[in-house]
Amino acid sequence: MTDEIIKEVWCVKDEIASEFNYDIAALAAYLNKKEQSEGAKKEYPSEKGTPSVLADPREKYE
Repeated sequence: MTDEIIKEVWCVKDEIASEFNYDIAALAAYLNKKEQSEGAKKEYPSEKGTPSVLADPREKYE
């Protein structure tokens, strides 16, 4: 017996992949462009384990 939720997730995944011709680079570029246009901020964990927003993920934690 197949788990219906997993089956549905895989169907959605396949639909999204087919929209980008199964090209992960094209999907990533689309998502990055969309994220930038929406003004989203990325959150990275701080050393203490609580989220902190960084301008550049290469910044060192202080």
